[in-house]
Amino acid sequence: MVLTRKIEKSDYANGQEHMQGLKLTRHINKLSQWFEENKSENKPELGDWDSQMIQAEIEEAMERNCTIRMKSWKDHEFQYHVGTVKRMDLDTKSVYYDDPFGIKRLPLDEVVGVMIVN
Repeated sequence: MVLTRKIEKSDYANGQEHMQGLKLTRHINKLSQWFEENKSENKPELGDWDSQMIQAEIEEAMERNCTIRMKSWKDHEFQYHVGTVKRMDLDTKSVYYDDPFGIKRLPLDEVVGVMIVN
């Protein structure tokens, strides 16, 4: 006696859904890679006036000895730095600020925004 199984429409439909599910997973992976590659933003272009305003804000924060929040651009993403400005060196074009972990150095070329906190 030979056992055979009749293939019904429901079995075929389940197989198709399974194959479509595999294709969908592959497409989701490709979309995730594409979003990851394209999520990086372009570096904001600052004019002379913007650079002067950033420098003036840093100098004011240094004179008032208050906390400042600086926004910098590095490695295709924004980074935020909070601390008290200790000094600004125009020869090396750097700003030195004190945060809870010690004194840090930040190149002025990377700074794209400044806000005095208090």
